[in-house]
Amino acid sequence: MYPVIEYENTYKLEPDAVFLPGKVKAIIKEVLEENLKGQTYKANLMASRCMALSDIIKERIRQLEMPRFKTVVLVLVGENKAQALSVASQCLWNKDTDNFASCEYSKGNLHVVAMAFGVYQE
Repeated sequence: MYPVIEYENTYKLEPDAVFLPGKVKAIIKEVLEENLKGQTYKANLMASRCMALSDIIKERIRQLEMPRFKTVVLVLVGENKAQALSVASQCLWNKDTDNFASCEYSKGNLHVVAMAFGVYQE
C-alpha cells in the first residue's frame, strides 16, 4: 500500500496562470468539428454522445496546464428544426480569476452548444 501524502496549505489566493477563453473556445470548436462531421441527430445516441464530447473537451483543456482550475464542461445537443434556441447559465464566481468559453456547431438537423467553465480553486 502506498503511504498517504499530506500537503501543507499554500495560502495562495491568486493563480499563476489564467483561464484562457480564446484557446478553450478553439479546443471546443476543434473537438465538435472532428467528432460531429457528417453526423445527424439521433435521439437514442445523443446522451452518450454528449458525455463523450464533454470528456474529450475536458481532457484537452487539461493539457493547457492551468493549475488549480476546476473545469466544468456542458454539452447540449438538439435537433435543428428551424426554431430559436437560447442557452443561459448563471454562476457564482470571482470575476478576476474565473472565466468561460462557449461554441456552437450546427450542420443539417444537428445543433450543439458546448460551454466550458474554469473556476480557480483557492
